[in-house]
Amino acid sequence: MTNILNKILLRLIIGAFPLLLLGGCQFYHDTAAHYNAYFLANEKLKEVEQAFFENIQNDYNDVLFVFDEIDSTRTNAQKEGMEYIIKKASLPIKWHKGSKWIDDCYNLIARSRLYQEDYDNALDTYKYVYANSEDPAEVHEALIWMLRLFIEKDEPRNMEVVKQAINDDTRPFNKENTKMYHLTMAHYYRLERNFAPAAEHLHLAAPLEEDKNRRARYFFILGQLYRQLNDNEKAYDYFHTVSKINTSYDLEFVAALNAKAVQPQELSNPEISEELDKYFQKSLKDLKNWDYRDRIYYEMAKVELKRPDLDQALTYLNESIQLSTKDQIQKGYSYLLTGQLYYTEKTNYVKSAAYYDSAIQTLPKTIPDYEQVATRADYLKDLAKFTSIIEEKDRLLKLSQMSPEEQQSIFEQEITSEKESIIQQQEYDKINEGRRNLKMVTSELPSTKGGNSWYFYNATASVAGSSAFLRTWGSRPLEDNWRRSRKQKVETNNLKEALAQDEQQRKAAEEDVFASVKSVEQRQAEIPTSPEDIQQIRNELEEALFSLMKVYIYKIKSYPDAEQICQRLINEFDKGVYTPEAVYIFYTLCKDQNCDQEIYKNVLLEQHPESFYAKIIINPQYVSQNNLMNRAAEKNYERAYRLYKSGNYENAQRLIEETLVRYPTNGLKDKFQMLEVLIVGQTAIFFKEYHQAISDFIEKNPESELMPIANSLLEQVDTNALDKRIPGRYHYERQ
Repeated sequence: MTNILNKILLRLIIGAFPLLLLGGCQFYHDTAAHYNAYFLANEKLKEVEQAFFENIQNDYNDVLFVFDEIDSTRTNAQKEGMEYIIKKASLPIKWHKGSKWIDDCYNLIARSRLYQEDYDNALDTYKYVYANSEDPAEVHEALIWMLRLFIEKDEPRNMEVVKQAINDDTRPFNKENTKMYHLTMAHYYRLERNFAPAAEHLHLAAPLEEDKNRRARYFFILGQLYRQLNDNEKAYDYFHTVSKINTSYDLEFVAALNAKAVQPQELSNPEISEELDKYFQKSLKDLKNWDYRDRIYYEMAKVELKRPDLDQALTYLNESIQLSTKDQIQKGYSYLLTGQLYYTEKTNYVKSAAYYDSAIQTLPKTIPDYEQVATRADYLKDLAKFTSIIEEKDRLLKLSQMSPEEQQSIFEQEITSEKESIIQQQEYDKINEGRRNLKMVTSELPSTKGGNSWYFYNATASVAGSSAFLRTWGSRPLEDNWRRSRKQKVETNNLKEALAQDEQQRKAAEEDVFASVKSVEQRQAEIPTSPEDIQQIRNELEEALFSLMKVYIYKIKSYPDAEQICQRLINEFDKGVYTPEAVYIFYTLCKDQNCDQEIYKNVLLEQHPESFYAKIIINPQYVSQNNLMNRAAEKNYERAYRLYKSGNYENAQRLIEETLVRYPTNGLKDKFQMLEVLIVGQTAIFFKEYHQAISDFIEKNPESELMPIANSLLEQVDTNALDKRIPGRYHYERQ
């Protein structure tokens, strides 16, 4: 019996040996693929993704991105790590083909390629996993990352195809893939600025995140999303939740600041309002918030706008700008909000232009509505330019009417004012630099009411004292015996000589500081004195006024400001080049604006009856008729020019005269007259006839584009030989 049992057992062992052998091989391949390759590649991928996460540039004034944008210029810093991932994850594919970790490795390789913007190879790899894998978790991962790939490539149609494939797959998603799907969709809707579905997806994903820093970020984004959706109660809850998570101080602080800003209670409640003010003041004095004071003042400004107190808001925005230390994006937003307030509330377009210009130089192009901001900055720049020209031309014309004594007085006032501005700006810059560097000093609002604070903690007192010093002593190095430029001379009792040299040094320092300030003589030289110079200034003033009027009309849409300029052109430049067009523009605008067309019509007909615009009003068909006339004149010009080139000067001259009589207002008059000059040049007997013809053309056509040609011809005529015959013209007599 025992022998029989032993034989049966032996047969079972022999029969099972191939199965055991095969099972051992599978175990080996799985173990080697997992621990020798996949595990190491996956750990490196975690390091790379953590580096990406830690280096995200956060714009807290806009809704944060769920994922950072894939950008090879930044991912190149992790290129070595991603190459390691691809190398390690490729080993099981080559050597352990039967391993269950093959699909995992393919997904790792695809993600590394995606991060390097190698989209084609990444997509091919994800498609392979989707088509060949039997593991639902790996298939779902491939589909989700294909979704991310098409989001990065901005291919919504392909994205919809992948979404449909995900929806058609009835197999349950594991926790990680569920989280990643909702994060990916939240990322997509955030990019589209479709905040409601973004919040829905992120609400489902955030609780599934195990990493506390990432989870805190997602809760913060949810707070921002609900703030954008004007659901302040939910926004407050999410911001408050962030402050409970032990995450980075940066995120905690901004979340707490946002929570205060969106708290549901109304600011009309005195207790709530006072509590909020106390919170801001406490935050400003906390040394941990030294680098966040610009953001605190920015939020304080937005609170003041809710009260509303526009002037106080502008004060806080100025503090935010001055105290900015490292957050250039925040500084750009402070510039932008200041510019917007000057534009919409103060309607001070010149100041608005300066702040918009600073904003556009500071803000990244990724901010919302960047193109609109850049466009407004551009035309405000034009407005500031033309306004500056007008102010300068007005100043020069006004000075030209003054006596030398009055001019001297004005110049001295201007110089004093400009020097004062330089001193204040220089010293204020020093104070701000001190604010940035001395973190042991707590930040306080400059007080105009005095107080018992230490002198050097009071910014206003420091600025005043430093300015007074600079006015008296100029720029001095920080050293002992600063009154004396050479201490050895003092020690030898040459005090008088040392003080004299000190005075020279003081003046030299002042001259250096005020190098940009023009002297009285330089200002005097700019004043127009001759009638020609004064007329030139008036011409430049008229052109600037007309250009500014068009900026107000077509870009800023401020018709009252434009109308004021138009009235000035009518009153001061009734014979001006641009006045008829300016009046006609307002004549047409009155159809849509609430103004009297007849006023502008009468100005054109009475003051500019021969202008093109008056003729349009008298004869609405004038433009079409004038076009027909110009086309006919153009044909005659071509014929006359061909006759001239063939030497048939008599018929060419006759055709020119007929055209000018028949079409007296055609747009080619200067060309016909220049052709007449050329004919004279070929037919005149004496040089003086040719010289006179050119001179007549220049006098009649000062604005013609042919003036350079006319001037060149005039320079070629020898004025000392005007009474001499032109060679070869002895026997030719003009008809």
